[in-house]
Amino acid sequence: MENKCHHREICGGCCYQEIPYEEQLVEKEHEVKGFLDQSGLAPEEFIPIEGCPEGQRFRYRNKMEYTFGDLVKDGPLCLGMHKIRNFMSIVTVDKCQLVPMDFNKILSYTLEFCVLKGYPKYHKKQHTGLLRNLVIRQGFRTGEILVNLVTTTAQDFDEDAWVHGLLELPLDNQIVGILHTLNDAFADTVQCQELRILYGRDYY
Repeated sequence: MENKCHHREICGGCCYQEIPYEEQLVEKEHEVKGFLDQSGLAPEEFIPIEGCPEGQRFRYRNKMEYTFGDLVKDGPLCLGMHKIRNFMSIVTVDKCQLVPMDFNKILSYTLEFCVLKGYPKYHKKQHTGLLRNLVIRQGFRTGEILVNLVTTTAQDFDEDAWVHGLLELPLDNQIVGILHTLNDAFADTVQCQELRILYGRDYY
């Protein structure tokens, strides 16, 4: 069993890691039954949830959509998940146990790179700034990784330097595509108004 989550007190990304695994299964099964009841569905047979094998209860996420922001207003740049019960605050989750270690390395490098360059976060209310999201995907069977940075067009981003640093990271798996998505839409979602393939390909 791994240590307790480093981010457990403030991260809103998950809520089950502090609960014993068998209790997690019972709670999730109860939740599924509740959804069925609310929908007026009564299956003839309800098959219990089958738990993950012991060695697969961590590091299983193969896609993460991180957000740039700050933990406190006008504080240092952060990159990660929304703070629990606070949509405007972002928690840097560079020690997350649900993602492959490579994701944490890519997140940490990208955050350090952007801090060094002095790039500003995108401000959701003022609709100003540059940095919006970092999206990472991995094919678990292939070990191939796609990295996608989402920014506005408010200012230039040093794509070449960022790509060079990514490719120098000591990763367990292989980056096969590095993308830059441009998104000036007001909605707080990852939208693609223009896609630039900076390295490799746009699929794994």
